[in-house]
Amino acid sequence: MNFRFQGGKKQPPQLMRQGQKPVQANITIPLDTLDDIICSNCGNRVFIQTFCMKHLPVIYSPDNKEGTVNALTGPMCVTCGKIGEVKRETALERDENLRSAENEQKRKEFKEKLDEEKENKE
Repeated sequence: MNFRFQGGKKQPPQLMRQGQKPVQANITIPLDTLDDIICSNCGNRVFIQTFCMKHLPVIYSPDNKEGTVNALTGPMCVTCGKIGEVKRETALERDENLRSAENEQKRKEFKEKLDEEKENKE
């Protein structure tokens, strides 16, 4: 999965001719090279955006009617439900965690294999 960043640098006014549009750069950034944001409580990588609703009294309303205002409160972890408790996980940390999980799985498989061989001998 790739993320396209569209942006550019506006040329100084003296270098731009009248009626000319500024040059925009189109950059494709592979998402697997970016650092992950994870929940600092459980390590999950999936969040939903949460907000709280506030009552808007007539005195503050521009149209003199009561209403509601949505105030963003931050990301909520879908696993543990904590709001706003995130940290950055670098690609190196992610790779080390994956290797650790793979090694743990291999140890588990090896132990199961040894247990099966032990049972077969008996």
